[in-house]
Amino acid sequence: MLQGKCKIKACLEVIVRDTLSFFSRFQSCSFHFIPRDGNRVAYALAKHALSLEAPLTWQRNFSSWVQRKASFDVSVFQ
Repeated sequence: MLQGKCKIKACLEVIVRDTLSFFSRFQSCSFHFIPRDGNRVAYALAKHALSLEAPLTWQRNFSSWVQRKASFDVSVFQ
C-alpha cells in the first residue's frame, strides 16, 4: 500500500496517508516487506506495549527478552 502496488484498505487509510506524508519530508526513504519470522522484535514490542498500563522507557539497555528476539531476527537475514 505504501508503494502504491495495491489498493489502500479503508481501515488503514489514515495510517498510510500519514506515513506517506511523513515520508515526503526525507530526501530518500524506502519500504520493504519483512516476514513475521524476521520481525519478531517489532511484533513482540507491539504486543508488550498493549499490556502496559503506563509508558515505559529504557534508559540504557534493552530488556534481555528484546535482545534475544533481536539476535534471532538478525540471524534470519544472515
